[in-house]
Amino acid sequence: MTRTILEEQGDWFEPEITFARQLAQPGWTVVDVGASFGCYTAAFAIAVGEQGHVHAVEPHPASVEALRHTITGLAKPLVCQVHPCALAAAPGDGWLARTQHPELGYLEVDGSRDEQIPVGVSTLDVLATGLNRIDVIKIDVERGLLPVLRGATSVLCTFSPIIQFALREQGELNHRACDLLMRLGYHLYRLLPGPGVLAPIRVGEPIDSFCLNLYAVKPESEALLAARGRLLLMEQLDHGQPPQLVVQELIAEQAAKPWIAPWKPEWRPNAMLPGWELHNRAVALATYALRPSTHIQQATFSLLSALRLSRRALGQAANGSRLSTAARLAQAVGERSEAVRYLSQLAPALQSASDQVMQQSFQEPFLLPGPDWEALRFPDQGSMLRCAIYEALAYTGQFASVFAAQTLKPLYASILALPVCSPRSRAAMRVIEDLLSQARRPVVRL
Repeated sequence: MTRTILEEQGDWFEPEITFARQLAQPGWTVVDVGASFGCYTAAFAIAVGEQGHVHAVEPHPASVEALRHTITGLAKPLVCQVHPCALAAAPGDGWLARTQHPELGYLEVDGSRDEQIPVGVSTLDVLATGLNRIDVIKIDVERGLLPVLRGATSVLCTFSPIIQFALREQGELNHRACDLLMRLGYHLYRLLPGPGVLAPIRVGEPIDSFCLNLYAVKPESEALLAARGRLLLMEQLDHGQPPQLVVQELIAEQAAKPWIAPWKPEWRPNAMLPGWELHNRAVALATYALRPSTHIQQATFSLLSALRLSRRALGQAANGSRLSTAARLAQAVGERSEAVRYLSQLAPALQSASDQVMQQSFQEPFLLPGPDWEALRFPDQGSMLRCAIYEALAYTGQFASVFAAQTLKPLYASILALPVCSPRSRAAMRVIEDLLSQARRPVVRL
């Protein structure tokens, strides 16, 4: 599974992998619990540098072999130490259930079944013996988050590490683990993937169905991350405001981008269309937020405000410009289900529309649903829009093709039929065809 995802996407599919590279600092000590093949381990190792340390914990023998191979490919492999064991609430013996993919194996205490894999079991508190610091812990274990935390009470109280943890177990939110962390003095955060900022979670706040990981941060680490611009405190989230901007100047800045040239002549004030001013201001705020020179926190306030305006504009009138822009904004602030909804509404409308009809739907300033398509060169406007929307829907609507190959094949076939598409789509189609051919192979019984 891991190999397939990396072949398709060129990186691990979770947006938290990008944040991991920004989070860990030189000299830090990181513990990667459930390291699997080492995607996060490698990211952390590069970030902590020669003076840092990464402890990678992985019980499955096949994954341990792949993990060691990943580590030997690093420039500084000695930064990493592999612990071939499982973690739980108490040390002892355990058994891993055999699954289709070694990454999905989970710990069982009853070893009565022949197909189980015996493994040693330790605790985070035992593993940390002799360490003088732990700055970050990433936990991704199947059906075992709560026991891992119960076996880490001393570590969590002594070192107060920042914790990234898998939010769901068997499709359900792990409320008990969240409650335990809050009792230990942690506050819970989610990642806003666009700006790379952690935002606090309010009690009872719904969490996007695509969100796979949360972060637990204690006050001392909150101050550290807030100073680096990587975390918004609750009062900042409640009272932060984007700067006052000259909307037309930012619209002109957006219009100056090369990819937008074919649409620029069509952009004109249209006060008769409800929500025109709301949408224009949303595009202006997004343009400001996406400037490389904009401070991370100001960019975050601007994106959040832009999405609110974009929703209001869509509520008054929907067209291609507004749906594409709203999808980009929703994805940037971690509302991925919302982004999929907008793209799903837009994609069928583009399938049979003529270029003239599409131009009429994109007469307002707008953002493409992601930055990748701005750099591609297309023979015509229609091909560009279809490619951007179809690919955004394919990438955003599923974590990876390995999870929905049959469903995604028609969509990728439409993408590859366009004059131009991204290399990732070609890679995804190769993966899909390989997955489906494996599923059709007959079972050979000896």
